[in-house]
Amino acid sequence: MKRMQVVGLCIVAAFALSAMAASSASAAPEYGQCQLLTKGSTPKIKHGKWTDPNCQIHSTKKGVPNEKGIYEWVPGPSPACFKGKKLEYTDSACASKSGKPRKGTFEREACFPNCALISAEGGAAHLEAESKLKIECATNGSEGGEVLSPTSADGKAVYTGCKIEAFGVKCKNGAPGEIKTNELLATPEEKGGKVWVNYTAKETVYLTEFDCEVVKIRVKGHAAGLASGGVNEMSTKQTQTFAKVVEGIEGQELITESNVGSGFEKPEKSWQFQSTEFTSNDTHGSEIKF
Repeated sequence: MKRMQVVGLCIVAAFALSAMAASSASAAPEYGQCQLLTKGSTPKIKHGKWTDPNCQIHSTKKGVPNEKGIYEWVPGPSPACFKGKKLEYTDSACASKSGKPRKGTFEREACFPNCALISAEGGAAHLEAESKLKIECATNGSEGGEVLSPTSADGKAVYTGCKIEAFGVKCKNGAPGEIKTNELLATPEEKGGKVWVNYTAKETVYLTEFDCEVVKIRVKGHAAGLASGGVNEMSTKQTQTFAKVVEGIEGQELITESNVGSGFEKPEKSWQFQSTEFTSNDTHGSEIKF
């Protein structure tokens, strides 16, 4: 009877571990940092769930998960102000200095106040529609990128040296040859067991609208880039790859509309092609964990 009880407990434990693993695997990807816990950690946490600096190995005892690790996952943008002893500031916003040197309990990170900012740059990029209309740009980059929450970031994409080679015309909605998108919302998602970052217009219908001399173009829908680097690991760098199909997955649903003088018509499917490297302003790095 005693042996049956032990076997029963083992089966229950196995099911519990299996359920925990399934729950962890199905969790939505989120922005954050894997933090080494110290007496001055903010938020104050005595023990964490993780034993490694990427928050991938769960703390266990005799095979059972516990919360005795020295690392904890802190979702959201990188903090600009940290807590400790004998520091400069007296408040968690690092706005008020102590009246006496090194008598405060908070200090600014080197990236203060812009630790949540991210920037991007890449080489050639192009947008291609089903009709083979092709807008080519020499470089791609970003303006004003920032992590907002565990599940979102925003910013604008910026392209330079843009043209329609077939028509011999340049494209712009700013400086000559420059195309900026409207404010975009970036959301990490899981597809095929990997992380993709999906981009949609944050407050408008169209991701971008621009003029190519003989034709006006506007684009709506969404596009997702396959993320590598900074996924389930702390890093200051991450690369996102955009194409019609990446590793067997179609991550885009873009619609291009064109106007040659009689109004916007003939909406057609289109795809963006580019590779972009993103850099965190926080030198400690950040992570998309899922």
